[in-house]
Amino acid sequence: MWDAGVGRVTFDWNNFDIGGCDGWPESLPDGRTLMMCGSGVGLVDGTTIAANLVGQVFIETEGKRQLICSGTYPLTFRRAAAGATAQ
Repeated sequence: MWDAGVGRVTFDWNNFDIGGCDGWPESLPDGRTLMMCGSGVGLVDGTTIAANLVGQVFIETEGKRQLICSGTYPLTFRRAAAGATAQ
């Protein structure tokens, strides 16, 4: 994520090289992998960033990647205080 000024950020998610969607896939319980990639803009409010990722979702099975869907995906990032303990 990069500061875009006045409470905004921009970000790229698994989108490093030309052509994009080249990050690290997440393992699924059934042995397949999930890859979500794209870019977006978020609004910062205290410890929360609400953002929309415009991109794609892929599932890979036995080395073959399939596009599952493309669109805009709402994401929420929350920062927890370091060293905080639950009460």
